[in-house]
Amino acid sequence: MSQQNLKRLISRLGPVETWDLLTEIDLDRFISVESDLPSEVKYWINANIIDMTRCCALSGLPSEVGYWTELTELFLFGCWYSSLPPQIRNWTNLIEIDLSANNLTFLPPEVVYWTNLKHIDLWQNQLNTLPTECTHWTNLRTIRLGDNFLTHLPSEVKYWTNLTDIDLRRNPLTSLPTEVKYWTKLTYLGLNGCPIEFLPINVIKCTKLSNLEFYYDYYNNHNSINVIRFMRYGFLGRLKYLINLLSSPRKSQKLSQILGFDQLICDLIVLYL
Repeated sequence: MSQQNLKRLISRLGPVETWDLLTEIDLDRFISVESDLPSEVKYWINANIIDMTRCCALSGLPSEVGYWTELTELFLFGCWYSSLPPQIRNWTNLIEIDLSANNLTFLPPEVVYWTNLKHIDLWQNQLNTLPTECTHWTNLRTIRLGDNFLTHLPSEVKYWTNLTDIDLRRNPLTSLPTEVKYWTKLTYLGLNGCPIEFLPINVIKCTKLSNLEFYYDYYNNHNSINVIRFMRYGFLGRLKYLINLLSSPRKSQKLSQILGFDQLICDLIVLYL
């Protein structure tokens, strides 16, 4: 970074000697594409919140980000970064991170150390898979993965037991893993534009699911559309109650008439619950 650009950064944040006192840093659109982050960012040791939205630093994040050990929130929307340095392993206090509108093709294994993570935005990157290290995101509440190239979700997502919102729209996903049954707190599931023909029956376990965005092959996928209608209006959690109200025998037949599902699907639902 040129001396002139360093002076601009000092004019925004104050003297370098005081940077270790900063707890919130706002550089929204401040660093241009001709500029790298200076090594002096290592002094942001007490920063809890850093906003570098659209800070298109030429070389990405420097290794000095490893000094940001108190970081809890980081916003890197639209920075064009294609990779993250291994020093992100030191962000053990991270709760929220926005990495949307970048060029990430993968997440490094060091994300395993983000054990306090609750919110992550990865919308509009180049991801085709998630690392197995995401198994340690046990506190995760929301994740945006729309507009990537994901073809599947790893089985490790079963550890996201606190998940409430997941956006998977416009990915080439053809199925969801059976591990979705562990998302018992899920309220929103975005699947718009995903070529998924059928939802796994285990989604019945997501009893709090009230908002499902899933528009695919309306005329040829009758069963899935009925599932969508059923979920969209927030009745999924009452399914078991509905089944219990139906008189035996032929519960599944009556359920089929009410919901418009095929008989086989209703047989499975009644058996499963």
